[in-house]
Amino acid sequence: MLRGLINKYKINYVAKILGLTSQAIRYYEKKGLILPARVEENQYRSYDAWDIVLLLRTRAYREYGFAVNEIVDILKDDSSEHLIEKLDKRGKEVETEIERLKIVLNGLKYFKSRMEFVQQNAGRYLVTERPAMYMLYIQKEYEMSDHPEVKKMLSEWCQIPNVFPCTALFLDDVTAKDFIGAQCILAEDAKRLQIKEDRFVSYIEPRTCVYAVIEISSKEELTNEILKPVLDYMKDVGLKPVDDIFARWLTVNKLESQYKALAEVWIPIEDKSKVSMLYAKNKIDFNDVICYI
Repeated sequence: MLRGLINKYKINYVAKILGLTSQAIRYYEKKGLILPARVEENQYRSYDAWDIVLLLRTRAYREYGFAVNEIVDILKDDSSEHLIEKLDKRGKEVETEIERLKIVLNGLKYFKSRMEFVQQNAGRYLVTERPAMYMLYIQKEYEMSDHPEVKKMLSEWCQIPNVFPCTALFLDDVTAKDFIGAQCILAEDAKRLQIKEDRFVSYIEPRTCVYAVIEISSKEELTNEILKPVLDYMKDVGLKPVDDIFARWLTVNKLESQYKALAEVWIPIEDKSKVSMLYAKNKIDFNDVICYI
C-alpha cells in the first residue's frame, strides 16, 4: 500500500497509544528507523500505520529487555540468523537474571524471618545454636582496612544478598574497646558462592550460645559493657562464656543526632549437658529460654 494514502497521526497520539515518550519516538526517527511525514502548513511530524507497526515491535523488544541501541541494531537487519542470535543471547541473560532474583527472594525471606524472630523474642535471652558463617574482616575498631584485597572483596560482598555487618567482641575484658568489624554471610550461601577461608575471611563454626537482641547507639562506646546485663545474668545462673562474642547487625537507622543499630548477639557457652543440668536443678527455665529480661 502506498504510504501517501494511509491516515496520518500526530506524535502525541502515537506516544499515548503505544506507551512511549515523544523523546523515544524522536530518537528512533533520528536513527532512521521511522520516517514521519511533515504537515506542509506547520511542519509537524505525522506518523502512519507503518510507523506505528514498527514502533509496536520496538515496544515488544523493550519488553523483552533489549536496550535501545540493540533494538536499533535488530530493526536495521532483516536477517533471521541475526535475530535468532540476539534472542538466544537475551534468553540466556534472562535465565541468569531469574537465578539472581531467586537468590534475592530467598534473601528477602530470610531477612524477614530474622526480623520476625527478633520481634517475637524481644526482651528474652535464649539458648540456641549459632549458625555457621563466614566473616570478612574489614575494620579494626573504628578504622577501615586499607588493604587492596579487602577493599576488592568488600565491593564483591556488597553485591550479595544476606550479607550483614557484624562485630567480634573479645571476652577477656568487659570494658575493652578492642573489637573487629566485619561482614558476615551464612555458610550455605558462602558454599554456593565458593567463598572460602583465607587471610581475610574466617569460618565461624556453629556453637551453643546464649542469644540476645541488643540496641547499639553511636553515642555509646562499642565494648562488652553493653552486654553486661546478659553476662551478669549468665553468671548468676551458672552459665560461663567460653569464647569471644559475635554480633550480627540486622538494621542501622539514623534517628535525629545519632545512629542506632539492632543486633543479634551470640555468646558461646559450655556444652549442652551443662544447660540440661541447670534446667534439672530448676536454675533456668529451659523452653529454649533462659529468662525474661
